Amino acid sequence: MKHTRSIAYALVLGIFISIFMLVFTPPATAATINSAKWMEQLAPRIGDKPLREIYIPGTHDSGTYGLIPSHIRPIDDVFAPDANNGLLRFGTYIGVTDAWAKAQEKTIYQQLVDGIRHLDLRPCTEKNGTLRICHGMYGPLMQYVLKDIKKFASENPKEIVIVEFGGISVTLPEKVEEEVRKLLENDADLRLQKMIQSELGQYLVDHSKVTPTSTPNEIWNTQAGKSLIVIYANNSNSSYWSTANRTNSWKAQDTWNVHRKRETLENALKDSQNEDKLFLFSGAATPDDNGNFLFSGLASLQNLADQTNPVVLGWVKNEWSKKRLNIIEIDFYNRTCLVPLTYALNGEKSIPLYACNIGIETSWSKQEGGMAAARSCPKDFRDDRSYCAKPAAYGRGAGYVIWEKAKCERENSQGCEQYGAIWYPKCASGFKPIECCICTPICPNGMSDIGVSCQKLGVPQINLNDGVLIKGSSGAVFVMISGVRRGIPSPDIFNSRGYKWENIITIPDDKLNSIPVGLNLGKPEISLTDGVLIKGNDDPIFVMELGKRRWISSPDIFNSKGYKWENVKNISEQELDAIPLGAIIQ
Repeated sequence: MKHTRSIAYALVLGIFISIFMLVFTPPATAATINSAKWMEQLAPRIGDKPLREIYIPGTHDSGTYGLIPSHIRPIDDVFAPDANNGLLRFGTYIGVTDAWAKAQEKTIYQQLVDGIRHLDLRPCTEKNGTLRICHGMYGPLMQYVLKDIKKFASENPKEIVIVEFGGISVTLPEKVEEEVRKLLENDADLRLQKMIQSELGQYLVDHSKVTPTSTPNEIWNTQAGKSLIVIYANNSNSSYWSTANRTNSWKAQDTWNVHRKRETLENALKDSQNEDKLFLFSGAATPDDNGNFLFSGLASLQNLADQTNPVVLGWVKNEWSKKRLNIIEIDFYNRTCLVPLTYALNGEKSIPLYACNIGIETSWSKQEGGMAAARSCPKDFRDDRSYCAKPAAYGRGAGYVIWEKAKCERENSQGCEQYGAIWYPKCASGFKPIECCICTPICPNGMSDIGVSCQKLGVPQINLNDGVLIKGSSGAVFVMISGVRRGIPSPDIFNSRGYKWENIITIPDDKLNSIPVGLNLGKPEISLTDGVLIKGNDDPIFVMELGKRRWISSPDIFNSKGYKWENVKNISEQELDAIPLGAIIQ
């Protein structure tokens, strides 16, 4: 009898827990959507939509994550054949080309796992005929890029990926006759097609039966296991789509100026709404041939993207979300909320975007012919000449669990907002949230937020967020951690922490001296190279990437990325606190 009662109690408890979980399970968020399988997971929302009407995240110059530094190229083959920008060539001699040619940080496979579904590949050949990716400089081997795509397609058969190959650029001898030139170009073109077929053939859709008006369900039901669509610019192979199947908003001459960029995008959107084609909404901004990038105060294309992406994605979210944007392509996507934003645009309304820098003002958004500087610092901000140092940030506490929204709002008159499965009090007036738990002062109009300070408009843009590597004229290198600069006393310590020498930026000595100094970093307890999994005394697990620790937000995400629990290494809390935080993996 006693045993029977125990079983009954267990059944009642089980039913109660099931009901509790049903009632209190939070809605789907970016953390509960597996970015590697988001199309499959959002099938109820996008399965019956034409491809041309689905919001698809893309990367501009997708293969530039692995550009080869010009100083280690053969002297007679330094520049890629597409290096037609004279100032970029000149930039090699003053050390800026590398920084302005690189548009992405992650490999093709990593981009796809992160949710990217349109790739922009620029094929070329070296003098010896080797096929590579190019963007002014030589990049990764084409074969490696295709193997990355193949690996992802084999693992995720329902994720439809559009792979676009630009016209192939061929490195030619200095003096070559027209007939020989055509022979070399045709040979490179045929070798590329053969390589595409060899590596990707088993995953390619039947392009004659798929159009921009086809739906994912149609493709999944009629071409099981076929998930790759190729757009081939040379149009020499009828087995693929040509560029006639998509409209492009890109206009190179309009990308540097914010007003012309917006006008170009608006005009392209008007023209594309009723076409039965894909539409490529290009949010990238690039340097022009007039030398603006050399004198803009920006150190790299990444710095420029940090200024342009929040503005362009703000137009997307706040003004054009009802328009047929289709493929949304930007530089350095991983420094933005592009992928979660496309979830929301595709109808997943519960995606939290409040912590994203979408729609904020930047120095790029404030262009009025030139860049007029705001010069006076507001009350409580310290004037550091070109910068206004912020007053102290503050924490929002441990928060309230998902079912305590009413309690949170009762105890916090300013209201509450959700971050993951926790409710937090909204930041006070004049403050904004950073990730879950910190409220930082908002910079006044006319200034750019660079972390510990507000940068007066019109001075060189310097990003001082966690993990940024800086130095002054003396050569001593520091890393920014929690608003202070911490010295890196030796190359051995620098390398062991996973930092990259090419990521160091030089800033004016007066700015360097205005940043509070923390303790020098020592050699880490373990090697902190990319991919190392770490945790402190508490539960959160992080993965190292480019010298930063990125929080893996759930066990499902951990498993979906292919990480192994037995590879997680414990380190001290002191060591963990010395590692800058990167973006959350969700």
